[in-house]
Amino acid sequence: MRVRNDILITTVSVFTKWALSHYLGIDPSRIFIVYPGIDEIFRPMDREFARRFVEKKYDIKGRYIMYSGAISTRKGMHDLIEAFLLFNNGRDFTLVLTGPLKILSHLKPMYEPTP
Repeated sequence: MRVRNDILITTVSVFTKWALSHYLGIDPSRIFIVYPGIDEIFRPMDREFARRFVEKKYDIKGRYIMYSGAISTRKGMHDLIEAFLLFNNGRDFTLVLTGPLKILSHLKPMYEPTP
């Protein structure tokens, strides 16, 4: 199936742009990524307030790096965990993952504590 190449297409992600080009043969130069708008609720807030809120609500103490989003292979979770492990060598940070949780079997050995 081929899509006419005299039209422009908008999509919300790099992955969808790739899929449209790869599977439908659409010229990538005709596909534009337009990210969804952000609700006004998302705004900078006082760091100390945010730290206390996260510590109380999620029982997370100390320094942490938080990822919020879908947890899937195409989101680069393997790269995120690998980068965190390199970064955290000699440091004491916690990696906090939030979002729809689908345990990916190939990632499991990376995050299971060693005895």
